[in-house]
Amino acid sequence: MNIKLNFRDHPIGFSGVDRMPLKSLIKYRAHLSGMEGFHVLSKIRGHRIDFDESQALGGSDEGPNPLELLLASLGACEIILLKIYAEKFDVAVNSIEAEVEGEIDVRGYQNVKGVRSGFQNIRIHTRLGAEGDPQNIKNLIETAEKCCPIFDSISNGVKIESHIDLE
Repeated sequence: MNIKLNFRDHPIGFSGVDRMPLKSLIKYRAHLSGMEGFHVLSKIRGHRIDFDESQALGGSDEGPNPLELLLASLGACEIILLKIYAEKFDVAVNSIEAEVEGEIDVRGYQNVKGVRSGFQNIRIHTRLGAEGDPQNIKNLIETAEKCCPIFDSISNGVKIESHIDLE
């Protein structure tokens, strides 16, 4: 299967991104509602995503937990960026898969002093079946990782402003 994507005429595709001003900010938004137990329903652009904890952690397993979705988002972002930039680097992508894993110390969940509640480390292993000049493939991979907003947000951190209104 040879995946060849044409973004020239797509409004938010690669060439569309090229035409954006250098300081363009795009706002992304998700609306979430707490449901029964630990089940959380997220609505994003008309899509529904169910979050939950596994039964082993007291949930009803209605969907992946937030940590799993963070890992999936990282892998999906890298795959999408590899596909977007492949044309620019004259690389034909035949297949692509990613496996993402990370560990957390559960004592962080339990508010143990000095223990982070986030991932201790994350590993992403991507298998890319591609045809093209080896240097172009290397440049494609470097560019995709550099330009992946999820990779950047996790690697470099991002300021989070949290406001909780009591009702």
